[in-house]
Amino acid sequence: MKRKLNEILMNQNSDEKMVVSTGHSVLEVAKILAQKKIESILVVEYERVVGIVTEKDIFNALNRFDIYELKFVSVESIMSKKVICVDPSYSLEECLFIMCKLNIHHLPVLDLQGINIQTTVSLKQIAKILMDEKQFEINQLIKYITGNDPKVHGENSFRNHLEIAL
Repeated sequence: MKRKLNEILMNQNSDEKMVVSTGHSVLEVAKILAQKKIESILVVEYERVVGIVTEKDIFNALNRFDIYELKFVSVESIMSKKVICVDPSYSLEECLFIMCKLNIHHLPVLDLQGINIQTTVSLKQIAKILMDEKQFEINQLIKYITGNDPKVHGENSFRNHLEIAL
């Protein structure tokens, strides 16, 4: 069964929308990203998404501008202007396909009318959800084949091996 974004959105607190305006400076946006511990932020003008700024954009700005200039450089000059958005009816697999095909790591989710921002999903979030689902399926198959619950008998899952390695 393909899970839709709206199922995931129900479990998220989306009261606070992470957006800035084109008038914000690069330094202000960098501080917001750091304070909120987020990797991207949408740029809006008159309540419409006009761009997205990611950590990578901030790093590239550090290369282009002197660090002391960043409080005077508009975020508009470094943002990605072509923003690909989805709506909550998209499946996780569709989002993953779009992100991989277009080499992007963040997808803004707008309402079904394409107007109101709901949230932004990251490649990491989608990958984690899909990995969890696959691990559940693997555990179910192990239980079916062996008759043993892998969690009860202490068998380590792929995720446990990965967490130990990291």
